[in-house]
Amino acid sequence: MTKHFKIALCILLGLSMAGCSSSSDDSKEEEETQSEEVVEEETQEETTVVEEVVESVVDPDFKAFMDEYEAIMNEYCDFMVKYQSADSTTMITMLADYTRMLDEYNEYAQKLDAYDPNTMSDADLAYYLEVTARVEQRLLETSSAIG
Repeated sequence: MTKHFKIALCILLGLSMAGCSSSSDDSKEEEETQSEEVVEEETQEETTVVEEVVESVVDPDFKAFMDEYEAIMNEYCDFMVKYQSADSTTMITMLADYTRMLDEYNEYAQKLDAYDPNTMSDADLAYYLEVTARVEQRLLETSSAIG
C-alpha cells in the first residue's frame, strides 16, 4: 500500500508541477505580447508626433534646401544603376548627364557651405535627420544593386 501511495503521490506531484509551468509560460507569452504591443504603439505615437512637428514647423526654405539635396542624390543613384548596365555607346552619351549632375552638386555644395547649422530649429533638425536617413538608405540600396 505504501508503494502505491508513493507512486500516486509522485504522479500527483508531477501533474501539479506540469500544470504550474504551462500556466506561467502562457502568462509569460501574454506579458511579452502585451509588452510588444505597447512598444509598437509608443513607436507609432513617436513617429506621428515627429511627422506633425516636421510638417507644421519646418522652415520652408530649409525644407526646399533638403529636398533639393535628396533629389540630387536620388538622381545620382539612378545614374549609377543605369551606368552599371550600360553598353559602351550609352556610357559615352551619359557623360553629358554626369557633367550636368556634377555642376548641380557643386552649386548645392556652395549653398551648403553658406548655410549656418546653428539656425536650425528642432523641427529643422528632425527633418534633416529624416532626409539624411532616406538618402543613406537609398545609397546603400544602390551600392548593393551595382555591387
